[in-house]
Amino acid sequence: VSPLYLLRGAGAALAAGAALGVGWFLLLPYELGFLGLVGLLLAFAIGYCVGEAVGWAANRKRGPALRVIAAGGVATSYLVRNVLEG
Repeated sequence: VSPLYLLRGAGAALAAGAALGVGWFLLLPYELGFLGLVGLLLAFAIGYCVGEAVGWAANRKRGPALRVIAAGGVATSYLVRNVLEG
């Protein structure tokens, strides 16, 4: 995968992760707790959406580097949610 596609994928992962982190904060406040299955399904949805964003930005290229970038986007969503929680 060329560096241009890696850069595009990283930008998409960062943007999608931040947006989904804000959505996670708004949909599932800390006061409600994890809510079991709802929280698990939300985590799956975040992973899928970040992966799709990276795939779309990288023109459907695949590779280990893009997988790591997508995982970083999911971690970004977790960090954004925790920062917003305070």
